Amino acid sequence: MILPTRALPPEPPPPGLATTLRAVCARVLMVTCLTVICAPLWPLYLGLRAVYGRPPHVAPLRVHLRWLRAALRRHPALPLRAQLLVVLGLLASMVSVPLLGLAWLLDELLEGAALDEVHIVAPIFELSAARSGSTQLAHILEEDPRVVAPSLARMLVPYRWAWRIARRPLVARHLLPRAEAAFLGLLPAEYIARHELDLRHTDTFEVWFYGQRGGGLVPYLGEQTMTEEFGAHASTPASAPLWEEDLVNYLQRLGQKLLLDLGPAAGPRHLMVKGHFLASAPALAARFPDARFVTVLRAPLPRLQSCLNFMRLQPGDPALPPRPWAWVRHFGLGAQVPYNELERRWFTAAGGPVRVALPFRRFVDDLPGALLLVFGAIFGDKELAPHLPREHAPRERERYAINHSLEELGVDAAAVEAASADFTRWMRALEAEGSARPVVAQPLATSGPPAGAPSA
Repeated sequence: MILPTRALPPEPPPPGLATTLRAVCARVLMVTCLTVICAPLWPLYLGLRAVYGRPPHVAPLRVHLRWLRAALRRHPALPLRAQLLVVLGLLASMVSVPLLGLAWLLDELLEGAALDEVHIVAPIFELSAARSGSTQLAHILEEDPRVVAPSLARMLVPYRWAWRIARRPLVARHLLPRAEAAFLGLLPAEYIARHELDLRHTDTFEVWFYGQRGGGLVPYLGEQTMTEEFGAHASTPASAPLWEEDLVNYLQRLGQKLLLDLGPAAGPRHLMVKGHFLASAPALAARFPDARFVTVLRAPLPRLQSCLNFMRLQPGDPALPPRPWAWVRHFGLGAQVPYNELERRWFTAAGGPVRVALPFRRFVDDLPGALLLVFGAIFGDKELAPHLPREHAPRERERYAINHSLEELGVDAAAVEAASADFTRWMRALEAEGSARPVVAQPLATSGPPAGAPSA
């Protein structure tokens, strides 16, 4: 799927030597301080872990070591100075494990029994491919009073004890706005414009979960490692425990925390999580047989082009150069193209949970009709609720600084189309018949255990 004679766009020069030296010194200092702070915490962490299990957002030691081995292998596309920063960053992630783990285990110690008693009734999982319009649909779904979804802020800080502190007037009024501004200031403006990122709204679940595990540096370990470790389209031997166990356990616990926050007075709520972690779908269906799965189907070529350019913009370590275009292209072709076919198979399989596939063109051209199809399949709605939008909110779109065509990126568009032929035929058929095609459609009941109610 790669055009052999097509040159990739030029790479920007790496950060200067002085910048790199400052970054290396800062990283060495950070690793040293974290080691000193966390060393006394290891016995307590290991003791609580023996009782409550490993926190799902803490990568196992074998994963940290695998990443370190990959970072120590010399890669010709990554300058030696950048390789040193990656190694130091991975070491910082490894030595801080007890700090991150104890933050999670404190919730288990204080409220583990109460969390275990919380029902998650018929959750909704929106598992669209990247750059398919899934974020817009997720923001509409989360505004429905029957739905509760984790905000980006809650994904970044998934600890109930921390949010109790954050709700205190002094913290909420003064510290939280500054923390939000500092976080957004780290992200490129074009990235925020393309992704509609907002700390108060839900976001791509697996990206921020993966970042907490120290996986933010994995894209600097080479194109093959990036695809095998972070390709959310399917499990590999390296990623199977992540997608099939840790993410599912983390998602369940975070959902229980959100429902417990609401309490019985909020009435029945259905957890909604949005992301691209199709590799977790079978495990989620096994854990939650009454779950609803939703996707938005976008034509493969424009989606792939948007995805490649967006991936190049995804924020990384500011001291490191952008991920090489060759790595981005490899990941796009190795993970994003197969996603289409796996998506088709999952959303057309007979039996199992309710699955709703909505064509992107229907979502763009007929928002009321598209939402009625989705809400009808999920909840059994016969007409569009008054609080739901009738047209898309206007977005400020400026000329993107990075928006290369597939040809400029050296991608063989004809080969991509051929590999996605079955998916495209399925998507076009849904567009033609004007149906979201719910599979095994059993709308959610409006009654049931209230949010935060104990299990039977």
